[in-house]
Amino acid sequence: MSPNEIAVLRIVEEAGALNKRVISRRMNVSTDYAAYICDSLIRNGYLRRTVWRGYELTPKGKEVLLALFYEDKGRIVARVKRLQQLSSEVSQKIDKLGSESVTLR
Repeated sequence: MSPNEIAVLRIVEEAGALNKRVISRRMNVSTDYAAYICDSLIRNGYLRRTVWRGYELTPKGKEVLLALFYEDKGRIVARVKRLQQLSSEVSQKIDKLGSESVTLR
C-alpha cells in the first residue's frame, strides 16, 4: 500500500465519510489524483462509496489502519526506550564530568 493510500485511509478515518474534493484539499493533490487513489482503495476493498458520492472505510480498511497503528506504536515504544537509555548515559557522563571538575579544583 502506498503512502498516499495510507494518507487517504487516515483522513477518512479521522473525519468520517468525505468526498474527493475534501480529500484532495487535505492531501494537497488534485481532485483527479484523489479520485484515482480512492478508486484504487475501492478496488482493493479498503473504501466504499457513500450514497452522497463520498467515501468511507470498510472493515478491511479499518483493519489496515489498526495494524498500522500497532506498527507505529511498536516503533514509538522502541524509540522512547532508546531515548531513555541515551538520557541515562548522558546523565552518567555529566555526573562523571562534574566529579572530575571538582577533583581538579
